[in-house]
Amino acid sequence: MTSTLKVVYGSESWVEGMTPSNERSIDMEDFRDRFIKSCDASVDIPDHGYGRQVHIAKALGVSQEGVRKWFSGESKPRDKAMKKLSALLNVDYAWLSIGAELLGTEKFRAVARYQNAGVYALTSFLISAGCTVAFTEDPQDDSDITAVSNGKLFKFLALTSTAICNNTAEFEIENKGTKKGVTAVGCVFKDHLNKSSITYDFVDLTDLPQGKTRIKLDQKNNRYKSGKKILQPLTI
Repeated sequence: MTSTLKVVYGSESWVEGMTPSNERSIDMEDFRDRFIKSCDASVDIPDHGYGRQVHIAKALGVSQEGVRKWFSGESKPRDKAMKKLSALLNVDYAWLSIGAELLGTEKFRAVARYQNAGVYALTSFLISAGCTVAFTEDPQDDSDITAVSNGKLFKFLALTSTAICNNTAEFEIENKGTKKGVTAVGCVFKDHLNKSSITYDFVDLTDLPQGKTRIKLDQKNNRYKSGKKILQPLTI
């Protein structure tokens, strides 16, 4: 099975007059609404105006400014913080992250281009490879995806490339799950100019150190390299 996934969008995937930044802004606002709704419904979260932001920041080990941005719709938690937040609020991780009503819809696919794109691209790839797949919701588990193939259990941490030019992709490697049997997968995002399709390559980054890492595609042998190290494509 090739470690490349191509997703083709129909013309209805993009709402006329909307840009990718508009789509991202709407997703932030949708998350904000779910976040506020969940806080209001939780008996464990202080009421608005009574230390709500401070409480959540301390419980998750993040900055109060970060939490303020979540409430204002300026940003969303990263995957690990999202897992902890869903556990704190006692709500479904996938619903809090993207909204259950988005699953399988055109809007979900557009949102996935920018938010947790690697997670959902890797999920699609694993399903196409015949795996049974589930999102990892345990905040103590560094993986994003749990998959079963031919009776074997696999755990994957999806890392989405933040930039690609001249065949070079950049990643921010934050978690190292190698001792826990978690494979770190680099999801190299390639956006086609006509916006009709996007392509992902999946590369095993497990042995690379934490921090910012750049990998480059060697077009001669169609393999990615980090320095002189040849990286292996993801295989199932």
